[in-house]
Amino acid sequence: LVPVRIDWCAQLARVGEVLREPPRFLRRGSSVDDTRTKMLLLILLSLSISVHAATFSDFRFVTPTGAHGMEIDTQHEGLLLADTFRSMGTEDSRIYRLTESPAPRATGYSGQGISGISAVPGGYLVCDLNASRVIQVTSSFEVIREWSVSHPWNAKVDQNGTPYAITHEGELVRLLPSGKTRTVISGLDAPFDFAFTHQSDEVWISEQGKGLGAVSGWKIPPRGNGIRQISSNYPWANPEGMVFFQDSIWVVDAERGELVEMGSDGSVESVFQGLGIPILVKNDRGRLLVYSNQYRGRAALLWLSP
Repeated sequence: LVPVRIDWCAQLARVGEVLREPPRFLRRGSSVDDTRTKMLLLILLSLSISVHAATFSDFRFVTPTGAHGMEIDTQHEGLLLADTFRSMGTEDSRIYRLTESPAPRATGYSGQGISGISAVPGGYLVCDLNASRVIQVTSSFEVIREWSVSHPWNAKVDQNGTPYAITHEGELVRLLPSGKTRTVISGLDAPFDFAFTHQSDEVWISEQGKGLGAVSGWKIPPRGNGIRQISSNYPWANPEGMVFFQDSIWVVDAERGELVEMGSDGSVESVFQGLGIPILVKNDRGRLLVYSNQYRGRAALLWLSP
């Protein structure tokens, strides 16, 4: 199949209904130009906010750059961003909450290099890349469980609620209730993220690679090692964040500046270009949210409503 290439700011008929309002936590003081509803709303967060089809004159955010962790903060109707590389000037790596407050607020947890953040019942899984551990915390960031995992990028749960983590060393590990881990897939080439489908034994993995990147679908048997079933033939350069959304696998490629939609068979269904250096993608309550480390010279949060 030939991928459908669509410029991010034009020809949005494929995308569907364009956002007529910003997310709720950014609505205060906003105004939306309804005559330009065919434009995709771009929320650009750094020292100030610049948008298309809306203005937010009373919002000024200083956000982490190079964030490698993001999650929807449903309790406070906002976002959580990890300051992975201490761009905010603090001694420790911290998680910041973006809500209606004019400035992001640090949560109660800090680490040596916080990367992936993933919501679980009652709280979050948090990866600390440089401390080589994954922790489970409450919604107020009190630590309730910890696993020793070598350089974890991301941690998530499958459809049954079983937690897993992916490591820079090339492994997907299951996080056991005892605090121990079990390797289910090994030999990956610098993996970054993973996403389960509707089936708890089916997982897709992005590999940044030492040369070319790769995105593959795997089967996890009840016992033994995972089996690679599908390899996407798309020319990946540096695939990073990914999410299973509306029966498709969505992957951002940081080097190509793209958001790629794939079917369950690995075929590419659409490609959205011009995103700068996209690192992360999440399902934000029925919309796709992309974090780009560099979009027109600044960190950006981009909402897309397929």
